[in-house]
Amino acid sequence: MERVRRALAIDPGAFLRAVIFVAPILVLSLSSGCESWLQAALVGLSALLGRERSGLALPGMVLHGLAILAGYLLLSFALWQPVVFVASCTVIAAAAIRLDALGRKLRALGTFTFIPSLYLACEIGNGCRGVGGLSSAAECILAPVPQMAATVALAVLLAGLGCAYQRRGAVRSSFVLARPANFGARTQNGAAVLAATVSVAITAAFVEWRGLPSGQWAIWSAASIVTAEAGAAHRKLGLRVLGASVGVPTGLALACAVPHAAWASDIAILGSALTLFAFKDYLTALTLRYGLTALAVALSGQTAALAAERIVNVSLGGAIGLACVASVGWIGEALRGAGDQAEDGLGTQPSSDSSLVGTADVAAFAQSCAVKKK
Repeated sequence: MERVRRALAIDPGAFLRAVIFVAPILVLSLSSGCESWLQAALVGLSALLGRERSGLALPGMVLHGLAILAGYLLLSFALWQPVVFVASCTVIAAAAIRLDALGRKLRALGTFTFIPSLYLACEIGNGCRGVGGLSSAAECILAPVPQMAATVALAVLLAGLGCAYQRRGAVRSSFVLARPANFGARTQNGAAVLAATVSVAITAAFVEWRGLPSGQWAIWSAASIVTAEAGAAHRKLGLRVLGASVGVPTGLALACAVPHAAWASDIAILGSALTLFAFKDYLTALTLRYGLTALAVALSGQTAALAAERIVNVSLGGAIGLACVASVGWIGEALRGAGDQAEDGLGTQPSSDSSLVGTADVAAFAQSCAVKKK
């Protein structure tokens, strides 16, 4: 019973704030018939997540929203050149994961900068590639930017209103980039950045080479596996596959009992986003998110095969990420062993030269992987 209680535990405050945010966007989407509001909501929701999980204050939320918009535009225009797209994905993913070095709480900030940028670029940018020439495509890509900016403004407004009900010190802290609390312990995550760089580059290249449908799911899965705590990649991949395997079929089954209407699809889409705020348990939130996404796909009239592609892509990206984590670990362990042998032969202490920092990161990461294996 205790395990069930933990799995179903809800964060009521975060959930309520997210509901208040999505309510006007849902009304706008249904009243105007403009579905781009739902896609734009992802930017504002990510800004809210940056505040909830990384402690960003109001200016920090604005900068976070601008970073997502910049990533969206960069990746959208890069889609015309596969090599540029692969390189852009790799650089943004590596930078997002590197934020973890400044504090563990910044991991979520990096994750929810890369994922919405990639998702929106692939969903909107790919659709704009068939509208005509480059100028027409550019107009198509830029069209939802005002809506995205509006959702960020709404998120900042709601956060500011929340500050108004707090003490004066909390209001003053809203005008710095982040709350006074620190971002958590700093980490030496050079090995994780290396593994993520390789895994995202390989996955993005494969997606472009094979023209993989919904390939963004494979790319962000490859990156998110590496952002897990060192040595926990196996478990995270298992949870992702389990969540997709249970959630997607359940969502497709529910589609048989739910009216196939625009309002039902919109609610399912926003409901999948709300799971990021509502549930504390990772597997519960992930399973519900996959289920609601599959439900939205089915209600919009798309085939079940499209939803099933998500399972394949998540598994593919996770497997590539896991292989890169293991490879970096093995290489780091080998380098550490060779360094130990050299020290024993020379009878000297390890050099403190800054050029060895990357090797030290790899060795630490490899040691964590070795402990996990045991």
